[in-house]
Amino acid sequence: MSSLAGFFIGALDSSATRLLAGLAGSTVVVSSIVVIPELWRKLRHLLSQIRWWHVCCVLLFLSALIFRVRDIETIENNLLDIWTIYRAGLVAIVAFVLITRLISGQTNWLQYLFADPVVWFTGFGIVGVFSTLWSVQPFWTLYKSVEYLVDVALLASILASVRSAHEYKTFFDLVWTLYGTLMVSVWIQVIVWPSQTITAVGLLGVQIHGFIPLVDANVVGQLGATLGVVSVSRMLTRYRTERTYLFVFAVSMVTLVFAQSRSPIVAFLLATLLLLVLSRRLGILGFLTIALFLLLTVTNLGDVLWAYFRRGQSDRQFATLTGRVYLWNVSWSLITDRPLLGYGAYAATRFMLRMAKPENVYVGGLISGADNAFVEALLGGGMLGATPLLVGIARTVWILWKSKPTSNLCQSLRTEATAVFTVLLIRSMFTAGMFVWHPALDSLLILGFATLLRRGIQVPEEVC
Repeated sequence: MSSLAGFFIGALDSSATRLLAGLAGSTVVVSSIVVIPELWRKLRHLLSQIRWWHVCCVLLFLSALIFRVRDIETIENNLLDIWTIYRAGLVAIVAFVLITRLISGQTNWLQYLFADPVVWFTGFGIVGVFSTLWSVQPFWTLYKSVEYLVDVALLASILASVRSAHEYKTFFDLVWTLYGTLMVSVWIQVIVWPSQTITAVGLLGVQIHGFIPLVDANVVGQLGATLGVVSVSRMLTRYRTERTYLFVFAVSMVTLVFAQSRSPIVAFLLATLLLLVLSRRLGILGFLTIALFLLLTVTNLGDVLWAYFRRGQSDRQFATLTGRVYLWNVSWSLITDRPLLGYGAYAATRFMLRMAKPENVYVGGLISGADNAFVEALLGGGMLGATPLLVGIARTVWILWKSKPTSNLCQSLRTEATAVFTVLLIRSMFTAGMFVWHPALDSLLILGFATLLRRGIQVPEEVC
């Protein structure tokens, strides 16, 4: 390792790095004061356009927040605790609203539930429900599959309700506002409860995560990557750069760095590269490429970045992707035993992998997912369940890539959606939370926009 990397490692002891994280968090919170008027103006504009389905989205978002982690024994001994009831209750409220509006004729969302490409995700959920028949934990499979179908049904209701791309953009704004609020809440927790939210990891000696609610460092990194890509997209596709997007970008980058989660960093870099190509900013791309090349060849920056990326792990830990390779090997052996039907949606990783006891994966044997969306789908529903998911993702990518919107707003949203979907695709290789887990608002958001592009929905230029 270079002397420069060694200097950084020696200089950043535990107390200093905690202070550094605290200062970063304080800077994030205090600097937000500068853009509060502009943020408030945007929030008021969003609130003025709130409709019933916005409220349902917020309820689903809140239902997915985690306030406790349970192991398998606890789940089996007490299936319904207070937090499970809280989560199921919010989902039940949304389901009640959707059914009521469908029966009353206010929102005929059934037709959009089977519109391309939404139909493929509907099919994935339906296979999940049917997999209850052969699931290793039928009740768990049934509830989680119905929960997922409620998410897709809400998306269908949104598609049945909106009449323009301008109206659908409020869905984009709402999801990013919720994500931004969660990201800022993590930084507030870093300031208030540093001992609960900071872990000594890697070159920086600081890895941040949420405490109330529980937000894993990888999720924190994904929040930074997603909102960073959104802010870059909006700065590149607007006639003028607003301070709000500069602020969001700065906070997102600080979050991404201190989360020390590798796949979100890679996802952000590749999505930003794609953004520069789609927006034809080849000059900026060329300048950044030359600048990075010079920094890597003239300075020791490459060694520092590699030390940061290694995150203090041994060669074995790094080569096995922090134990994921062990988990995938065991998962694959289970998949080959039941390749067609799997073990029941959402149940296999919770109950089957624990019994398989993969080597060196998680302390205490707590395995909540397969750390890969497609492995998760294969374990749960076999090829029968994974096929509609793969087709749906492929259809979404195809529509986003081939569509040619004529309005400025549709074009900018297409660029934003394509970049965010790139982040989701990369992250889906390292977590099961993308595409298949409740509520997956970001993936459903882009899926819905692809559906609108197929319908050719446009918006008058004067509202762009």
